Order: sequence, then C-alpha cells, then structure tokens
Amino acid sequence: MLSFEQLWVLLLLPLPWLIRKLAPAYGSQRRSLQVPFFKALLKEQGHVLQTQTVQRRRKIQVFLLLSVWLLLLLAAAKPVWLGEPVELREPARDLLIAVDLSGSMAELDFAPVGEQAMSRLRGAKQVLSAFSEAREGDRLALMVYGDAPYLQLPFSEDKALFNTLLEESRVRMAGPKTMLGDAIGFAYKHFVAEKQASDARAADRSRVLLLLSDGNDSGSRVPPKEAARLAASAGIKIYPILLGKLDAVAEQAVDEEQLQGLADITGGRYFHAEDADALTRVSELLDQLEPSRFAVHYYQPSHNLFYWPVLLAVLLAYLVHFYLASQAFNQRRQNASVSSLEADND
Repeated sequence: MLSFEQLWVLLLLPLPWLIRKLAPAYGSQRRSLQVPFFKALLKEQGHVLQTQTVQRRRKIQVFLLLSVWLLLLLAAAKPVWLGEPVELREPARDLLIAVDLSGSMAELDFAPVGEQAMSRLRGAKQVLSAFSEAREGDRLALMVYGDAPYLQLPFSEDKALFNTLLEESRVRMAGPKTMLGDAIGFAYKHFVAEKQASDARAADRSRVLLLLSDGNDSGSRVPPKEAARLAASAGIKIYPILLGKLDAVAEQAVDEEQLQGLADITGGRYFHAEDADALTRVSELLDQLEPSRFAVHYYQPSHNLFYWPVLLAVLLAYLVHFYLASQAFNQRRQNASVSSLEADND
C-alpha cells in the first residue's frame, strides 16, 4: 500500500503560479536609435543581417518545469510502500530458577514407590527440563546455590543452553550448605540489574523466582524473610518448592512455616514435592498459576520510494534539454544555409 509520510507538502503545488502572479518577470527600458537605412548600410558594407527574434518559452519547457516541480514535491512528501503487518512476540516474563546444590540433594528418596532410587537433584533436573521446554513466553535464568549463590545463565530464550547447564550441575558444586536468604538476595540483584539494562517496554515484564530447596536456611547473611521483603518491593514473586520427605525431627526438621512465609510476603505460593511425580504435578500447577505470556507487537515493514520521483525528474530534465539543444542546433544550421544563399545571390 502506497502512503505519504509528509502529505502536506503537496499543498505547495500551486506555489509557482502564485509567484508568477505576485512577482512578474523583471523588465527594463532602454533608449534606442532608429535608423531607417540600417539594413541598406549593412548590405553596402558587406555584412549579412541576422534576423533578431524574441525567444518565447515553448510549451515543452513549461511542461518540463511543472513536471519537475511536481516530482520534487512527491519526493519531499516521502512516499513509502507499506507491506503486510508482521506480528512480533516478545517474552513478557522473566523466570529465574534457583536450584539447591547442598549435600542433602544427593539423598536417594525422590523416586516413586516401586521404581529405581533417584536423587533429589536428578528428579529435579528431569522435571525442570520438561518444565523449561513448555515456557514459550518466558525468558529463563538459572542460578545454583549452596554456601553462596552462583548465576549459571542470565535471562535468555535459549532453552537448550538452560538444560545443558542444568544437567552439568552437581551436588556440593556450590558448597554443602543451604543459604536461602543469600540466594533470594542475589536473585533480587539480578532482577534489578536486568530491569535497569532493559528498555522501557521490556521493563514491564513480570518477575518470578522459582526457589527449589530441600532444607532450612544455613545461616545466610540476609535472613530469608528480609530478603523476601526486598524482592516483594521489586515486584518479584517467589514460589518456594520443598523437595523430599518431612520425616526429619529436632534440628533437622524442615521449617515449612518459613518457606510459606516467603511465598506469602511476595504473593507467590509454597509447594511440597516428595517425589518426581509430585514435582511434575507442581510444575503443571505452576503453568496454571503463571501461564506463558507474550507481549505482542505489530511491525509494518516500509520501503522508501522518494528516490524514484527524483530520478524521474533528473531524467526528464535531461531529455527535454537534449530536445531543446537539438532544436537550437537545427535552427542554427537553417539560418546558416539561408545566409549563405543570400550571399550567393548578391
């Protein structure tokens, strides 16, 4: 579809006519001496009188000037050819998955009854791999934590790289402890840094932290609930997922109330998964709570056409000037022939 970005320029079309009316051509008066025998005098001296004529603007010249003016106005109006609208889908959510790599993640109690024993980390890898592939509208980031948090993958749409780095993670790779508060604080810093580095449109993405753990906080520098309040101030939802069974007692008993508090503070939800099947059900529920989202934008490709009227105007000017030059050349040849014939007759 043809469109003009500066269509108002065509209002200048009658400008030459207005200038002609308001500012007529310049003319001057000069005194002249009329000699009735001037022609005879020239002939007596042997000179041939060249007939002097007033050159009037030809119609083709008027056509040239008006055509060039119209073409230049069309070029100034910025004609563009608009293609079919193209739909662009951008991720509308940043999802950071934090995986606990403390020593207890090696416990072989994460397989359903009757199946081969599986470590908590292995079960988490299998479920998270399938979970990540289903997140069409999300950018994923991977963080592992133990004694300290470590960012394995910043926010990206590369699901294959996410799964590769997740598969390469090992128990105790980040230390034997479970620093929940430090992990939440680190996630907060990464979310904020990503928001500051993004443009205004990308800054509106929702932010979700999926926090997988199998134990209590091991003494973080920042208490988990304080870190959760900081995350809530940045609009980050935390979904804590406790892996493994709740059969520990005394000091080893898991503090579910603390994990529930992290979810309540940030508007998320707490889950408990005793085996791989339960974790799969949790991932399905997460799909319902946080469905994939896209920010849909439409882009209409355009191609500039202003150079076509410019090229046509230049070509037209050359053709008309070539025609006028050829006419003038032929006229001079005819005048020269007439002059030589008159000289021979004399």
